[in-house]
Parts: sequence; C-alpha cells; structure tokens
Amino acid sequence: MIDLERLRSNPMVLRGARAVFFLACAVVAGAAVIPREDNPPDPFGWDKANHFVAFYGVALLGAFAFPRLSAVVLAAWLAGLGAAIEVVQAIPALHRDGDIVDLLTDVAGVAAALSPMAAAAWRGGFTRPGRSPPTRP
Repeated sequence: MIDLERLRSNPMVLRGARAVFFLACAVVAGAAVIPREDNPPDPFGWDKANHFVAFYGVALLGAFAFPRLSAVVLAAWLAGLGAAIEVVQAIPALHRDGDIVDLLTDVAGVAAALSPMAAAAWRGGFTRPGRSPPTRP
C-alpha cells in the first residue's frame, strides 16, 4: 500500500505536485477566458458540469500539493480564481459572459472536493491503518 504521508513529505514530489497544480489552474483559467469562437468542444455538453469538474479537480490537486494549507484557505484562493475568471469573462471583447452561477458552481466543486478533508481535520485527522482513531475529551 502507498504511504501517502511519506509521499507528500518528499520535497521532489511536492515540487512536482505544485507544478501540476499551477499548470492545471492556468489551463482552467485559459480555457475559461479564450474568446468563445476559439473554444474547444464542450466535454460534458453543459457549462456548469465543466465548471464543477474543473474546480473539483484543481481543488484535489491543490490539497495534495499543499498538504499543510488549510482546506478553508485553499477553498478561498480557488474561489478567488473563479471570481477572477468571471470578471475577465465579462470583458465584451472576449464575447463571453461573466455569470454568478458559474462562480457558485466553481465553489460547489471546490467544496465537494475539500469538505471531506476539512471534516477529517476538524475531527482530528484520518487514522492510519493499524492505529486507533483519536479520542475526544
């Protein structure tokens, strides 16, 4: 079985994970703000699904790349990315539309990815195989 904690503490793995995270953020942002006529085909056929899946994936990558960062802080940064994308999409020259529902869908994707991690941290963390769960006073 893979020791995830040991893997996440390896500096080379963390650098690679962070590079992949920032590349994914750039790809998501770039795909969201290119002019509509240059857009690639829609993978899910529904804009909201695209937003949800993209931000779900980026949130998971971010959680792996920044293991010491609070899930709430990571969620706030990713919500900021989603808001920035919507502001840029409102620029008329791009022939795109900024949409608050898209931003809410981005946040829902982030919340779906990070909620289990935040809940585990709140409850005292995940238990490793062979160890008993932490006790609460």
